[in-house]
Parts: sequence; structure tokens; C-alpha cells
Amino acid sequence: MTTGDRLGGLLRTISREVGNNGGRDVYRTIAAQERALDRARRPKRCLLAARPALRQKVLTLLCEEWSPEQIVGHLRRYYGNDPAMQISHETIYRSVYTTRWKVIPREVCKRLRTGRPIRKNKRHTVKGQCRSQITDARPIEERPQAAEDRSEPDPCSTPSARAAPASDRAYVEIRMYGEGMTETDIYRHLRDYRDVLGAQAEQHGARWPEISDGRLIMMMSPRARHQFVGHRLRRQLEPQLPGGVILMVETDVEDASLGILRTPDLVVVDETADLAHREALDPRSVHLIIEIVSRWNASNDYREKVADYPRMGVPHYVIVDPRDQGSAVRHWGISTQSGQPAYENEEHYRYGDTITVGEWKIDTTDLPRYDAGSER
Repeated sequence: MTTGDRLGGLLRTISREVGNNGGRDVYRTIAAQERALDRARRPKRCLLAARPALRQKVLTLLCEEWSPEQIVGHLRRYYGNDPAMQISHETIYRSVYTTRWKVIPREVCKRLRTGRPIRKNKRHTVKGQCRSQITDARPIEERPQAAEDRSEPDPCSTPSARAAPASDRAYVEIRMYGEGMTETDIYRHLRDYRDVLGAQAEQHGARWPEISDGRLIMMMSPRARHQFVGHRLRRQLEPQLPGGVILMVETDVEDASLGILRTPDLVVVDETADLAHREALDPRSVHLIIEIVSRWNASNDYREKVADYPRMGVPHYVIVDPRDQGSAVRHWGISTQSGQPAYENEEHYRYGDTITVGEWKIDTTDLPRYDAGSER
């Protein structure tokens, strides 16, 4: 018969008692009982009060706005071999909020991230109370079959927008989602969002959003160097334009049937276009679009607009890139590739070259470049 059977206790409980008091060879019942009584005495002295070195270390880190969890991790990493320098995060919290212990000054609670003067009671919740219940709730098993297989759109649902930062800091996309919505519906909603966000964007130094592929694309407004490049280009092009053709700056070009609205830096368009009665230019009246690359959103000009402009029927697209040593790219000649309109021809230039677009010539020699430290 084992000791556990004789005493009527669990074997692991007896083993823990023996192990905590020196083991089988040195266990003494009287000494173990005295130690148990000593541990049971209340009130017990706070751990930080009994260990001045540990208290000073914890207090220093708390004043530096470390959280108790961070302090515990720090002590385990750098004082792992010293039992006297170990503590739990719960003991630190209790030492902060139990002012009668007088081991941590009360004002230190403001250094914690919550800044609460009194600790929140985790047991004080509204769970089970009437104010935490949903009235007239229906179990999910009772939902109709149309909702189960999504065969019908929910008439009460509204599309949601999800904002995600792109790979650079000056470029943000907002994508529209809506169950059962057509591309026309999505574009109409994005157009409404654009009107709201555009006014706010101007107040925060951003451009009016563009729309492409079911997304609102928001970018920072061009800075002075970017605008200066545009000024030099306008000064070259405007004297070359024939009658009935004008150059416009940062003007919307829209094809609602494709769900695309772009705002080029420079656009050469027929003056006979119905500009007085349209909110945006018809891409079929556009002869040339020029985009000036910003330092932080080059992919929008080099990849996405190269795909959008031929779909919209823009015959010539020129990219001027003032970064590094300066370069430019001209795209022209629309053909069908993989079932989609795309530019067939592409020619690259360096600053100092002359770009020829039909009868128009653009000399890149005097175009400014971005400084190494400039943002745009």
C-alpha cells in the first residue's frame, strides 16, 4: 500500500509536498508544517517590498513607460539565472494599483498605457444582462435559402470600401465591394465617393481621386518641382498647337462605360469638345496625354495608365520622369493584344533628347530633375 492510499490523498499532491520540502531523504513533517504556517500568514509582505533591488529596477522601467509584460520579459532575458530578480506581470500591476502597499508611487499608474487611476475589474461585464442581448434575434439556421447560396443580392446591403496603402507612402487605394453589384453600379458609387473625398483631399494636400478597375486611387498633390516640369512642357507645346486644339492641366478624362476616370498632368484636346456641358473630357477628343512621374508613385504612370489609356482610345501617351538622370517614354499605336487594346509602339528617351509626337516636338534638355533629397 502506498503512502497516498494510507493518507487518503492523491499521489501527485503528496509528491509535490515532499518535493517542496527537500525531497524524500530530508523531509521532516514538523519543519514542513512550520513552513506551511509561515506561508499562510496574512497579510503577506509584498514581493517588491521584500526585494529592494527588484523594486528599483521595476520602478525605473515603469517610469520609462515600459509595460509590466515588457518588464517581465526583460528580467527573464537579462536576469534569468537570478531567482531574486524574477516577478510576474500580475504582481507588478497589483503593486501599482494597491496603494496601501506603498511600494510603487501612485502617479506611476499614469505611465501605463491605459492611464487609468483605478484598475478595471475584468469580472464587471454586461454579459448575461438584458443590455448585452440582441432583441428579436433569429438563429442562423433560419436564414433563407437565397442567403445561403447568395443567389439574390441583399436589398438592404450597401457596398463597403476597404482602404489599403500601396507600396509607397503617397499612394492609397480604396476598393469597392458589393454583393450582386454590376460594374456600372460600382462605378456609380465610386463616382459619388469621389465627389465627397475630393473636397476633403484638397484640404489635406491631396489630389482628387482617380478611378480605375473598381478602385479609387488617391495621391498627394504635386509639389513645386513637379509643377515646374509641367510649366516647361506647357511653354514648349502651346505655341506648336494648331487652331482648334488646346492644352489643359490636371483635367478629368472619363470613360464611364469602362469605369475609368483619370486626371492627367497635361492633356491636348480638341477645343470643339463640349467642355461647357461636361464634367470631364471625352477621351475620343484627346490627342496626347503627358504624365510627369512623382518620386513615390511611378507604378501608377508606368503600368496602370499604360493599360488604361489605350482602352480609352488615347492615341499618344508620353511619360516624363524627372527622377535620377531624367528620362521619358512615348507610347503610341493602339492594337489588340490578349483581347485588350494596348499600345503597340514604345520609345525611350533620355534628358537631352527631343520627343516627336506627330508635328509636335518636346525638347527635354531644359526640363528640371528632382534633387536627391526632394520628395517630388
